[in-house]
Amino acid sequence: MKGVAGHPRRTYKVWEEGGRTPCVVFEITSQKTQLEDRGGKLAIYRDDLRVPEYFLFDPLEEWMPAQSV
Repeated sequence: MKGVAGHPRRTYKVWEEGGRTPCVVFEITSQKTQLEDRGGKLAIYRDDLRVPEYFLFDPLEEWMPAQSV
C-alpha cells in the first residue's frame, strides 16, 4: 500500500498506520461467518473506512461455489 512501511504484519491497524486505510480487503469467509462478512464487516469497510475493494474468499467452498477462471 502506498504511504505505509513495507514490513510484514499479521494484522493491519489503521491507527498504527497514520490513519491510512487499506486499498483492498480479502476476507476469509465460511458458512458460519458469511452473514457478518456480507453485512456488518462489509458496511464497516465500505462506509466507515471507505475501502474501495472488498473480496470474500471461501477456501472450503462451504457457501460460495467454486468459480472457473
